[in-house]
This record gives sequence, structure tokens and C-alpha cells, in this order.
Amino acid sequence: MSFRVHLEGNGGTWESVEQAATLPVKSVQVAGNAVTVSLGIAGFEGKLDDAGQSIDGMFKQGPNSVALTLKRFAGEFTPPKRPQDPVRPFPYTQEEVTIATSGKPTLGGTLTLPRTGGPFPAVLLISGSGAQDRDEALLGHRPFLVLSDSLTRAGFAVLRLDDRGVGKSGGDFATTSYADKVGDVHAAIRFLKARKDLDAARIGVVGHSEGATIGPLAAVESKDIAFVVMMAGMGVSGRELLKQQGIDVTRAAGGTDAQVAAQVEVQTKLFDIYREAKTPEEARERTRRLLGTGARAEGQIQMMESASIRDLLAMQAGPILVRLSVPVLAMNGSLDTQVSAKQNLPAIAAALSVSDSKDWQVTELPGLNHLFQSAKTGGVGEYGTIEETLAPVALRTINAWLGERFLIRK
Repeated sequence: MSFRVHLEGNGGTWESVEQAATLPVKSVQVAGNAVTVSLGIAGFEGKLDDAGQSIDGMFKQGPNSVALTLKRFAGEFTPPKRPQDPVRPFPYTQEEVTIATSGKPTLGGTLTLPRTGGPFPAVLLISGSGAQDRDEALLGHRPFLVLSDSLTRAGFAVLRLDDRGVGKSGGDFATTSYADKVGDVHAAIRFLKARKDLDAARIGVVGHSEGATIGPLAAVESKDIAFVVMMAGMGVSGRELLKQQGIDVTRAAGGTDAQVAAQVEVQTKLFDIYREAKTPEEARERTRRLLGTGARAEGQIQMMESASIRDLLAMQAGPILVRLSVPVLAMNGSLDTQVSAKQNLPAIAAALSVSDSKDWQVTELPGLNHLFQSAKTGGVGEYGTIEETLAPVALRTINAWLGERFLIRK
């Protein structure tokens, strides 16, 4: 992974080139040749060479660290190729919209609609974990832009939104809980249902990763959601999912058995700390004793104290899926190292088989990763190097399943 870093005074920016994401630098400390950069959720500690041209050190995020060298750079940056990004002019209309959330922060987004044939069925896209914009931009890819383009060309209206605290949406993402996210889904569904150019009986959700948990949570509370599509969704508990994720991500990155064991040990201890600690102060102190002081511990503390991580650790997906009564498509890539297909798809199928849904499908797509790209290892480090944003088979699977059930052919 490569970064572009601009440090000035006690601040600056830290940009992940492949992720197309920029974090503000919270602080810069210089003591002799030693340089420490804090990003809140991550950090960098290194040593400036005598010529002042490079800094050798370690980039740390949560329990993970990697050697990194920062070098002065004055050249031109060439963005990665993303051939699936749709190109104007589009054969459909686009509207900038604002969603009211019952007195809470308003959400900004984009609604795309076919030009003829309404009232249209509608899809709400729900993004994965982390602060995401309406395109779910990651590693230079814009999966929700590509997916919305595909679905709108097929005949669906599609709404995609900036998360709270991102883009044109108000609020603070760090304090946003699962309950808040479910409430935002309900607000978006109300907005779609109120439009005369949409068919209120054919409005549903397509969620990716965390969004594939939020979608079912919303659907069991609302009779206005006509279908659920789960892209890389969970079927087990959050704790089980994160344990397997740590193992798979470490192995895909070339980790040894010893490194995998160390990852599991540290992760297990962290989960126990945040389950057992009676106060936030106690959890922070125990985390620092486990990981030491510095950016690694502070980044892990910030992550573990986020509302979404707390909710994920408490999440039990099975009891939610059992309560679904609408058509459900659950799909996952066989090379997914973040939400294991082998762990989660059988659990999803087991839950749906005893649910009130009479129409459900669980599909494993060979050779695809967590982003539904055609991959070699499924490792996180591959995401930005792959030009493909969404494998055609993934787009066909979603379009065919939705089209058979919710497109009215005239």
C-alpha cells in the first residue's frame, strides 16, 4: 500500500492512494531525528535520515504494524485505472437529494431513475463499515457508483447516501450506532415510499458488509422493505466473525502460523478487556498494558470505543435472519478474507431455512474477494491493484435475482 503524506507544523494530511481516502494528521512530534505522527486510529513512528530526504519507521493501526519508508516526492500522481466507472452522458436521470431523519442530522445522497416506464421499483444501497461516502469509495474504486449504474440501466431507481459525518451528511460518524444506522434506513425508505414516481410495494435494500447486517435489522422492523440483498453479510456472531477475519487477513498477507496465533491471542485479550471492563478508563489502561504506549494502543482504543465496533461485538446475526419474511439474496465471494464465505453462508442458510421467508437464495461466487472483485488471494492488499471494481458475475447475479422478482415487464 502506498501513501501521500503532507506534514506542516503540527498537522497535515495522510492519504492512502489505493483507498482514495485522506485522514487529517492530528499531531506531529519531532525529537531530534525521531518523528511521530498521530492519525487517531493509526500512527507512524520513524527516524529522519541525515539528508532530510526519507523517514524509515513503522505504520501502526490497531494490533497490526508494517515497515514503512516515507520519501520526499515532487512528481505527478497518476490515478489507478478504473474501467468500470460509468461515463457521462448517462441514459437515466440523477437527482441530488436530502433525507430528513426525524430531527437528527440530514443525509445527502444521489437518486438515479430510469427515464421511462415508471412507477419504478427502488433500491436503497447500504454501505459497509467505516465512514463511507455515497459511492462507497475505497482503494480508488467506487462500487456503489458502478452498482447503481447497473441497476438503474436495468430499470430500478437507486438511492445511495453519504454516511453521517461524511460528504453532505450531517452528524458524527464516530458516535453512530447500529440503531442510528437502522433509523437512517427507515428514513430513506420513507423518502422513497413518498415519491409518486416509485412503486411503494417494490422498495428494498442492498447492503454490503456491515450494510448487509443493517439491512436485515431494518427489514425485521418495517413492513415497507420488500426485499433484502446481502453482499458479504454475516451469519454468525460479531466476535466469531472478527476472529476469523483476523486469521484470514493475516494468512492472506503471508503471515506464518506463529503470527496467526499471535493475532488471535491479542484479539481475544482485547475482546475480553472490553467485555469485562467496568469503565472506559479501566479498558484503556488494560489496553495500554497489553499493547504498550504510543500510536498502536491509542488507535486500538479509539477503534474499540467506536459505537459500531461495540455493536458488532454484541451482534448475533442468526436470530435476526430468522425473523425475515421477505425475499432474501445472500452472496459472498469464495476468497473473502473479511467475511468468510465458509463461515457465514452456511449459517445464513440455516437461519433462513427456518425463517418466514419462502423465497431465499444463498450463493458463493468463486474467485471473488470481499469487494466482489476477481482476485488471486483475497488479501486486503490486492484491492487497490485490481482494475475491476465489481466482477460481472456479481452484477449479473444481483440484476437477475431482483429482475425476476421485482421488474414488471410490459
